Amino acid sequence: MDTCKSKRRRPEFPASLTDLHRLGKNIHGHDGSSRIVMVRKTDQRTFTSIQNGQEPKLETITRETIETFRGQRTECKFTTEKKDCQNQLPNEFVYKLEQIKNTNGVKKRSPIMEFQQQCLAAHNEYRQRHGVAPLKLNKEICAVSQSWANTLIKRHSLEHSRNDKYGENIYCVTSSSPNFAPKGSDAVKSWYDEVKVHAFGVEPKYLSSGHFTQVVWRESTEIGVAFAKTNGRYIVVANYFPAGNVVGCFTKNVPPLGGFKTETTNGLTPKLSNLTLKSTQSNFEIDFLNAHNEYRQRHGVPPLKLDRKLSKYSTEWAQILSNKNNLEHRKNCSYGENIFCMYSTDPNFTLTGRAPVDQWYQEIKDHPFGREPHNLKSGHFTQLVWR
Repeated sequence: MDTCKSKRRRPEFPASLTDLHRLGKNIHGHDGSSRIVMVRKTDQRTFTSIQNGQEPKLETITRETIETFRGQRTECKFTTEKKDCQNQLPNEFVYKLEQIKNTNGVKKRSPIMEFQQQCLAAHNEYRQRHGVAPLKLNKEICAVSQSWANTLIKRHSLEHSRNDKYGENIYCVTSSSPNFAPKGSDAVKSWYDEVKVHAFGVEPKYLSSGHFTQVVWRESTEIGVAFAKTNGRYIVVANYFPAGNVVGCFTKNVPPLGGFKTETTNGLTPKLSNLTLKSTQSNFEIDFLNAHNEYRQRHGVPPLKLDRKLSKYSTEWAQILSNKNNLEHRKNCSYGENIFCMYSTDPNFTLTGRAPVDQWYQEIKDHPFGREPHNLKSGHFTQLVWR
């Protein structure tokens, strides 16, 4: 009887279970004779991190596990781990990471808080131009303003409250745009624009500039502001303490641009050096230049450029005037020249670059356009916008 032997089959699995590279990504094997089951698993995870002073990194960890079972019991188990670190990330990925980092732990202001801070900053910018101390935000006064703003919205009217404890400014704006929301500075600018009709140095006969005078009222120290809205209509209410616009007190509480001048020769103080001008700060020159070019743009003339040589020349003459305690133009000067002087009793006061330019530009009201002037009453203004 012939015996027929079948060719022995080669096992599908590697000779050694630790030879991982010969296995597929996912494989299940069953050897009927040994009754051993083998399972291979791959787990891949990606982590991102941003450390202070370093670029964002992307780290990928890959774990591979091979486990054999005999029945329900684990026979062998092998695990390998591989780490890959990617330093160069896609730009959009970095942007999203930075957004997450910047918002972590930062509490976003509510719309009313943001509005109040804008309104406060605008007030203090205008007050600085007139040499008066900044206001502080008072939560209790804000609540008073909010209550009256809510009342006005319900009444569909504009009227002052009967609260005599505070000074009060009211602003209203309407828009058909569903996304419209006024800035806190919008209301303050509207009030401040009344400076154009205010007569400085005299007690007013009527309050056509009453909103402006309350904004810069020197004795006011605190402010509370709020708004209410309905159907595209916004009402802003600001209350001030102590109250401004007191009859008989305007001349000492509403200074012109640059602040009050003392009663001395040429409008100078006994010691001009008491005024601290932080001219070393680059923002003074930038503010000064920007204010010039803003006004020049209104008249359609090209912008000016800052010249370091001329700045040094001006600084030298300013120091001479300070030492002489006098105001006069430099003799035989080869350049056009504007001079500004102010004084503040506030030890922390810093003159902004815009304040002198604003005061010079106010002479526009005295300039006769279209003809040659008989005098140089508007000379500072004309030099400012000279083409």
